[in-house]
Amino acid sequence: MAKLLNFQGTSPLLQVGSLSNNKKLMGEFANSYVVSVLGWSSLLILIFLNLYNLPETFVTFNFCNPDLAKVVAYLIIAIIMFLLVWTCVEMLGVDISKLQRKFVLSNRRI
Repeated sequence: MAKLLNFQGTSPLLQVGSLSNNKKLMGEFANSYVVSVLGWSSLLILIFLNLYNLPETFVTFNFCNPDLAKVVAYLIIAIIMFLLVWTCVEMLGVDISKLQRKFVLSNRRI
């Protein structure tokens, strides 16, 4: 159970990291470049380690055979990665429709 609680700890860190890096919101109290790089690096390492250990954690739950538990764990990892990418895109304010139009226009020139 403690392994699953690690995921709940990393989610708020994404929001805290993005808010504390925002110079418009935090003003002079915003993170410096070094603190920002160290913070995001440690968060990415923590997320990687949590995802790396998730299949073995599911196997130790003994709710089904180990192969099925690993498949379920990898499906959950895929969902978590999609949600992390989606969260980062939303936090950065990327306009997907503009990216799609740029991609379509660049392919038409070829």
